[in-house]
Amino acid sequence: MAGPAYWPIELYGDDGWSMRVEFVYTNELGAEADLDVSARTYRAQVRATIDSQVVLCEMDVDDGDAANGVIVVSIPHGEERGLTGRWDLQEVIGSGAPTTLFAGPVTWTGDITR
Repeated sequence: MAGPAYWPIELYGDDGWSMRVEFVYTNELGAEADLDVSARTYRAQVRATIDSQVVLCEMDVDDGDAANGVIVVSIPHGEERGLTGRWDLQEVIGSGAPTTLFAGPVTWTGDITR
């Protein structure tokens, strides 16, 4: 892998944000199959800048369907307003080093209807 996939997050008002990630592979029959990622660990954070020591938001990672190759990354409700900076999603397999899967900017726009 050449690096993380670029994925900007554009937040709007108090609207929630989530991203469903599906892990699949091509099996020996040439068909797509779900990849069981239940033994893997995922973390995602938002920081003001790449080198910031302060975590602005610890994102939720729902791995309840990881055995079927699905995780859902979300920003906890109530933390989206005014949130800007950079984010990434990291995966750790066993005791290995983290691999960054997605990264990008986080922007926020206020809503009009109140």
